[in-house]
Amino acid sequence: MTKVFCSETCVDVVYDTMRVVGVDSYTDMHPLAELMNDAMCFPLYDGGNMGARRRQLHNIIKNPEYDPHVAPFGRFGK
Repeated sequence: MTKVFCSETCVDVVYDTMRVVGVDSYTDMHPLAELMNDAMCFPLYDGGNMGARRRQLHNIIKNPEYDPHVAPFGRFGK
């Protein structure tokens, strides 16, 4: 969980910073383009975040108290 959170937060922070700086963030005046290249690799290392998220989702669905009708129909409780 820590790896997933940190790697996704890293990408979000660098992306938001590039949005604040604007077009200049893609030039050599700022190191943000290089930082974004590095940040985009973090979610792929050590098995990838998609695999970790998939395992979390499988555990939620396997739970006997899981109700698939809660999200689409707004039914809470049984």
